[in-house]
Amino acid sequence: MEYLAIAIHSETLKPLLVARDEAGDLWLRSFAQRPPLTGSLVVTSPRQMFCHFKGNRYDFLAYAKDAETLEEYVVYRGVQSHNGQDTWARPRTSFDAEVEVGGAMVPRFKRLDLSSIPRNYVQTTACD
Repeated sequence: MEYLAIAIHSETLKPLLVARDEAGDLWLRSFAQRPPLTGSLVVTSPRQMFCHFKGNRYDFLAYAKDAETLEEYVVYRGVQSHNGQDTWARPRTSFDAEVEVGGAMVPRFKRLDLSSIPRNYVQTTACD
């Protein structure tokens, strides 16, 4: 098992270990003592960036399954993250869901068209 990152559960705010098994599958596990990380998560290629309905931009990193429930999660990181900080895990159903904002339903995360955004883009303003 390769330990790649610590992600924060978006709803419970508990830290989760992101691990890769011998088959290459990613798993989320709770832990009592933080293990040393033996690998890393990198932004996918081609890059996938999403805008959260509150305005921040996030890079998609991977899909992973909860080791206990087998529920699928999205692992993502803030565009302005430094050294892997600001890595999050959210159930895929919640990531793909719509939320009510000002009486209208909008996507919680909206996939951005990256054709005009450079690969080394760092967010300086909120999403439109």
